[in-house]
Order: sequence, then C-alpha cells, then structure tokens
Amino acid sequence: MKSRKAIKGVARFRAGDQFNGLLEIIPDTIEVLSSGNALVNPRSLSVVTENDEGSYLFADELAIDSISGISASGYNLYTTHTSGSKILIRVDADANIPYQPEDFNVGGWVYVYGIGTQFDASFPFTSGYQILATILQDIVDGIVTISQDAVRMDPNPATSLVQLSSELTLEKVEVFALDGQLLLTERPQHISTQLNISTLQAGLYVVKAFTNEGIWTSTLSVIR
Repeated sequence: MKSRKAIKGVARFRAGDQFNGLLEIIPDTIEVLSSGNALVNPRSLSVVTENDEGSYLFADELAIDSISGISASGYNLYTTHTSGSKILIRVDADANIPYQPEDFNVGGWVYVYGIGTQFDASFPFTSGYQILATILQDIVDGIVTISQDAVRMDPNPATSLVQLSSELTLEKVEVFALDGQLLLTERPQHISTQLNISTLQAGLYVVKAFTNEGIWTSTLSVIR
C-alpha cells in the first residue's frame, strides 16, 4: 500500500508569532529523529471545529459548491457534506494533489484526507476552520450516496476477514488504498459478503459498496 509517511523530529525555536488565528512557530533549528513512520488513523467527521486543529481528518460525501481563491499557491474547494454542514478544503500547490481547479465541477463529489487548520484574518479569530488536503479524491459527477447506517462493516479494525451486510443488495464492493489504487473487488449480488483482507498491509483503506440506491463509502483500518 502506498501512503504518505510522517517524520518525527524536534524543533528549537527562537520566537513565536500569530497568523490568522494560528500560533506560528519560527524555528531556529530542526532535528530529524526518524522518518518513514506511518500516519495515525484519521478521524472521520462532518464538520470542522477548533477542536480539530492539528488533527488528521477524513471527510467523505462532500458535494462541491464552488472553487475559488485560485492562485499560484493553490485553491479552495467549498463543499457541503450530506449532513448539510459546510466544509472548506484548502489545496496547496505544494501538496502534490493531482488535480487542478478546472478538473472539478460544481455539484461533483469528493472525499478528502488532511489536517485541520484555520485561516481567519479577523479578530477574535473564531472562524475559518478548514481541512488542509493531503489526499483528495474526485468522484464521478452525479453520484448518489447512501447513509453510513445503510451498510454494516464488522469488525473494524480488522486483521483478516470483514463482513459487510445491508438490507440492500450489495452489487459490488471495492477496497482502495489511500492513493486511489484499487486493491480488491467483489461482486456478491447479495445482502451480505465477506472480504478477505489478509493480504493487505496494516493501514487505512477506503471501502465502497455499490447498491441500486447509491454508493456507500467508509474507511477500514487493517491491523497486524
């Protein structure tokens, strides 16, 4: 499984500053302790708040409302979660996201992994919460999604076998790596199916279940 890796280190800083609601540390030296460390599992959410700042997050079922703030440094995606809440996604040019603003259409669907941040230029800096994207996936326009409780996935986390069940017929089930690579496909044509995930490495994956009423999406944590 391809995934972004984390670097552990320590920083010695000589000063601090404030930038649009965020504490900005000005480092004097940075010492790398280790690299190639797996990312923590992201927290799934439908609204971004101050409590999510600095956390690794995941949000899916996001409909694009508009694309703005386009510049050499990146662009903004304004989205609405199926719950009705608004989520702002910031895509920086140096994040290696393989999409440009023109690749998206208003009304299209995306899901995102990223870091909770804030960009608020007005005191007292109580708004502007957003997700700074590390992974962004465009989904086919016109997709119909179904609620999380429409399909049950158990256990999660899992080691070798995962059971999916629903009152709807599961026409197809797919498992993706976080970089979008399709790893497993099953066509159960039944209300339940069992996935053998014993060949997958430890980490986080995206599971999609296709039904005649729409597509269900969730994350699966594989542990070893």
